Amino acid sequence: MNKIDKIIKDNKLVIEEKEIKEYDNNNNIIHHKNSDGYEYWKEFDKNNNMIHYKNSNGSEYWYEFDKNNNIIHHKDSDGYEYWKEFDEDNNEIKTLKLSKGKYYLNGELLKGE
Repeated sequence: MNKIDKIIKDNKLVIEEKEIKEYDNNNNIIHHKNSDGYEYWKEFDKNNNMIHYKNSNGSEYWYEFDKNNNIIHHKDSDGYEYWKEFDEDNNEIKTLKLSKGKYYLNGELLKGE
């Protein structure tokens, strides 16, 4: 059913692309597959924030949120990761990033001791 349906009409090959979409109870797409076989999966928290994403190419992402739905932690399958802090007005006040084995605080490279 998820394949390309090949139909011959009037001696011509007609290709109809089919895709699948699955939804959770909050109408978030939790699985999508297109006619080329590419697909992805998503997981959401109780506030409808996406907390996990994975695709058929091998990429994967994780997210963590605070009580105000700000992203406070992100990690991916390539080794990129960051943490964020917010003040009481939801302004971002600090960001720590890990990229290619190096840490950055608010954009500045942190040097080891």
